[in-house]
Amino acid sequence: MLDCLIILKFPLNRIIIIFLAFMLDFIFSDPQSRLHPVVIMGNFIKFLEKGLLKDSYSKGKKKINGFIILAVVSLITYAVSFFLIFYSFRLNLIFGNIVSAVLLYFMICNGSMIEHTKRIIGSMKDGNIERSRKEVGRIVGRSTKDLGFKGLIRATIESISENTSDGLIGPLFYYLIGGVPLAILYRAVNTLDSTVGYKNERYIDFGYYSAKFDDILNFIPARLTALMSGFLSFSVGGRVKETFSIIKRFSSRHESPNSGFPESAFAGALGLRLGGINYYFGAKKTCKYIGIKKKDFEVGDIGKALKLSILTSVLFMFLVVILYLLFSYILYIASK
Repeated sequence: MLDCLIILKFPLNRIIIIFLAFMLDFIFSDPQSRLHPVVIMGNFIKFLEKGLLKDSYSKGKKKINGFIILAVVSLITYAVSFFLIFYSFRLNLIFGNIVSAVLLYFMICNGSMIEHTKRIIGSMKDGNIERSRKEVGRIVGRSTKDLGFKGLIRATIESISENTSDGLIGPLFYYLIGGVPLAILYRAVNTLDSTVGYKNERYIDFGYYSAKFDDILNFIPARLTALMSGFLSFSVGGRVKETFSIIKRFSSRHESPNSGFPESAFAGALGLRLGGINYYFGAKKTCKYIGIKKKDFEVGDIGKALKLSILTSVLFMFLVVILYLLFSYILYIASK
């Protein structure tokens, strides 16, 4: 009996950790602190960038140094988190679970997305365009200074759809297959891509490998997000069959090999057409349209997008739990 308990402890611990992480996220949201692991990652990346990226470097040297920063950030974040969790469990089982849950909590961002989205909805309902532009500007990379309410709503929904993939499903997927250290490595690469992965003159060579590795890591999460959001589209008034038709038709139109999947799922579920003209650092960028326009953008669409995102992440959490329970049962049968 004791042997069975030891065998079952690993997957059951994983279940405890993911539930604790979700509870912490919904209760405390995402604390703004210099000690936040993602903030530390970002500062570490900027520190390395200062030494590895100079305007005088050739394209070849920038690419080599870009690979070096990717390797260093990936290895260090994985190693530090692995040994921190390893020795936490060596000290005490409960302490190890708490440390793991706190670290995973920092990697997911349901709470912060809910918080930001509520502020955006509030400012739009008040008719305050300037405050709305400021709030939306906190969650998107594009310029919001000249956007009207419809443009701000579109930007918010696109951000929610992409965040569902890389801020929720992505970390949970890598937690499923490799535990907290792999979830942390995923967020480190995601942070690296959002820091140096721009296709502008400064970063196009230096950020090349970071952007490519981020694309690789997001390949499965993006498609899982589209799959689950498509099945849940009925929860926001969409039609499941029609949503999957939109995903099939429009997912490949995005310049990113992954972003088109969650965006097309949300566009189909909400009956909206995403994409169009955006401005980044003063430069105009025309993105292909995703989805079929069945209605104009409304403030209520943001709430529906948020609901779909939350339901998608909760569904995936329960799928992870079910898979761990199944794994526990298989180990239990095999131990007999």
